[in-house]
Amino acid sequence: MRELLELKNKRRLINHEIKVRKNYIECKRLDEFKQKYKTTLSVLDIAMVLVIIFNIGALLITNSLVLKENPETELYEANVIVAEENNYVPHPEAVEQFKAFTNQIDIYWLIMILYLFIRFTIKNEIHLYFLILLVTYLLVSTGYDFFHDFGYWIGKVL
Repeated sequence: MRELLELKNKRRLINHEIKVRKNYIECKRLDEFKQKYKTTLSVLDIAMVLVIIFNIGALLITNSLVLKENPETELYEANVIVAEENNYVPHPEAVEQFKAFTNQIDIYWLIMILYLFIRFTIKNEIHLYFLILLVTYLLVSTGYDFFHDFGYWIGKVL
């Protein structure tokens, strides 16, 4: 009986050592993969920062064009909660606009969470290609919007 218990204990120790060795090999492989594509991942991180900058820039340019075109426009507070707290005039369509704004923010959060999840759990070239496609699509779409608004703004200034 004692021998059987010793054999079971040895089997557990060997299985544990196999699991530890497997994890070590897998982590080493992932580190080598990330080291191999280090510049690609850095470029993708920079591209995601550009996506955010382009999007914010497009929003700022659009809003400045609206105010510059119609300076007599009465300014309303779009955020209903801030309007109530600070006694501002809420916009007549504030609820719908604020809901659209919060939906857009939710979409941005979803995109950023998706990017970060893929970025930190990347394991092979297929994940890397998917990440490249995602970032390229976002960069092109937001870059097009930004440069379109920026060109229109430059045309208005000239």
